[in-house]
Amino acid sequence: MKRLLRTRRAPTLSGEEKAFVRRIEAARETLEASLEQVEVVDYGAGPAGERTSEEMARGVLARRSVAEVCRTSSKPPQAAALLFELVRRRKPRKCLELGTCLGISAAYQASALTLNKGGSLITLEGAPALADRARSVLDELGLGRLVDVRVGRFRDLLPAVLSEGPFDLAFIDGHHDEDATLEYFREIVPAMSSNGMMVFDDIGWSEGMQRAWRTIRSDQAIVSSEERMGLGLVVLK
Repeated sequence: MKRLLRTRRAPTLSGEEKAFVRRIEAARETLEASLEQVEVVDYGAGPAGERTSEEMARGVLARRSVAEVCRTSSKPPQAAALLFELVRRRKPRKCLELGTCLGISAAYQASALTLNKGGSLITLEGAPALADRARSVLDELGLGRLVDVRVGRFRDLLPAVLSEGPFDLAFIDGHHDEDATLEYFREIVPAMSSNGMMVFDDIGWSEGMQRAWRTIRSDQAIVSSEERMGLGLVVLK
């Protein structure tokens, strides 16, 4: 029988943990002040989930400021801190992220891995310009050696990436589409370790994402589930 994970209070951070968080948030402030324009290829469902399958497969090209991308697409501090907490508590050896953006969520995960004294993260990003900025952010924070940023469509990259598993924690962000989310879930599950955790972003994004989340949490591969800060967390058998 599946059970609902108990909600936990936010942990009190140690001085060392607070130091990492302050540095990452300082990097976020710098990004949010940047007027630099970057060319972004977006393979996602769009701001309102309105894109067609053809548009998502082809990618939609746009020029946006780094500040706008950071404000609208990077995980906010509380949600990013939850990822940090999960990595610290579960101590994964291999982590996977779909949706690097500017590297903020990757930095939170990588800093937790650093404090755990072990582990690595592979993160996938569809837009080359964002991947480049993410690498710079991670290098400036001294976290680049733990994070492998790979560029391309998730569908194109996943087969090779998953062959490098098993993964202990997977964060599924970007491409907020019902069918795509379910496809990634079913493709990634066999590459997860026993008792591994998958985290799904924006489960309330649209009716389609809500349906996807209901399907995922009721899947036979899942032993427990929880919702926190707009994220869906599931633990695998």
